[in-house]
Amino acid sequence: MKSVKKVGGDDIVIIPKGVWHNIKNIGNKPMKLYSIYAPIEHPTGTIHVTMKEGQEHDH
Repeated sequence: MKSVKKVGGDDIVIIPKGVWHNIKNIGNKPMKLYSIYAPIEHPTGTIHVTMKEGQEHDH
């Protein structure tokens, strides 16, 4: 089931483990994304600028 939610600058989004998600910035300002999870899945300093980069790294 697809769910679409619009959030703003002071909002947070919590996505439970195992839930498929796709976060998309539709605004005109850069989005800051802080991802907090455990155990570690990516080497320190990993940055995916685009969704394609993240998908290529993870799959």
